[in-house]
Amino acid sequence: MIPLDRIYVINEQDFVIDWGEQRVESLTDGRYFPAPAISSRHEISQYELDQLAHAGYINGYDDHFVFLDVHAVTLGQHQQRQYYLHTRLTKDRRADVEAWLQTAQLHHEHAVRVQSNFVIIRSKNGLGFPTLDAATTAQMQLVEQVPQLATTVVAFVEVLA
Repeated sequence: MIPLDRIYVINEQDFVIDWGEQRVESLTDGRYFPAPAISSRHEISQYELDQLAHAGYINGYDDHFVFLDVHAVTLGQHQQRQYYLHTRLTKDRRADVEAWLQTAQLHHEHAVRVQSNFVIIRSKNGLGFPTLDAATTAQMQLVEQVPQLATTVVAFVEVLA
């Protein structure tokens, strides 16, 4: 049971629960959205609540609460980690990182991306590294061949698989 005033629609399409502390969780798939990913937000309408109930994402609602089945979102799914390398450099340094990888001839093995205002490095084609060992190996290779990335750390994100 969640207070109705904590249920919102963000980015014109995602139905979420606002847990406070700048954390919102999708009602439809359990993903978490960081505050910077929210470009718009409005209160959920009765029509939208009816649609969520009809689709089975909520068990129902009244004037004050939305009733959830806590297992509905993650039923049949499990979380897994995707690893990436966090350079600790801000997004204005992305071109530098790309140039350093090109100079070291590592640009075909790694993809440079921006995430939450920081430059990150993923494996080829922008996919996360599948294991901690793979990410650690890539980190050691990068630090060895590109000294400018010496402060790079291994990070991860939990995803529903």
